Amino acid sequence: MKKLSFILILTLGIITSSCLDLVEEITLNRDGSGSYSMVIDMSEMMSMMEGLMSSEENNSTDMVGTMDSSMLEVAETLRGINGISNVAHKTENYKFKISYDFANIDALNEASQNNALSSGGMGQGEMMDGMMPTSPAYEWTAKTFERIDAPMSDLFNQASGDDEEMAQAMEMAKMFMGSASFKSIYHFPGKVKKVENDDARISADKKTTTLEVKLLDIMEGNASLGNKIYYKKK
Repeated sequence: MKKLSFILILTLGIITSSCLDLVEEITLNRDGSGSYSMVIDMSEMMSMMEGLMSSEENNSTDMVGTMDSSMLEVAETLRGINGISNVAHKTENYKFKISYDFANIDALNEASQNNALSSGGMGQGEMMDGMMPTSPAYEWTAKTFERIDAPMSDLFNQASGDDEEMAQAMEMAKMFMGSASFKSIYHFPGKVKKVENDDARISADKKTTTLEVKLLDIMEGNASLGNKIYYKKK
């Protein structure tokens, strides 16, 4: 019942806010090096939960501490990867950010397997485990950059299983989760010529692409953040 109550409260939060936003940002240099950051913004969701839950039920302080500790562990892991430098993590107002520089595409790929979005990586057990897109793989040439991201299986069906109460809660959550999103922003050293994902947008100066996908669509296996971008060297 505690699990069901939490999801119902979470659903109410989704009705009135975007609830959960994830922003991945990559700046790519001409030689294939660059910088990476990921921001998980739970501020609106947690604010709503604090307003709806009693003081005994509200464990937001513990949650922040647990997530911050998990991000610290992730940061330490990233610091041990060859080609990763300037690792930093920040927690403020239920916004969790991790960032680093990568020397090449191999370093970025290894780091992506150890970032804060890996399954259970935020240390939140049933709440976060499996709710995030799987760790992607990247490919780079002097004229192309690709995020390879296979569609996920339907996580809502997996979460509910044979539990009727959980299945009902999952259905309610699906009704109101349309505003939660995952956004990927990529900056390039030259002008972008073409993108393969039809949902991606190219900036006015043609040096940045933005792809925003509903988290619900990703979790149901109906959308992918995969994209191949073609750009000029300079």
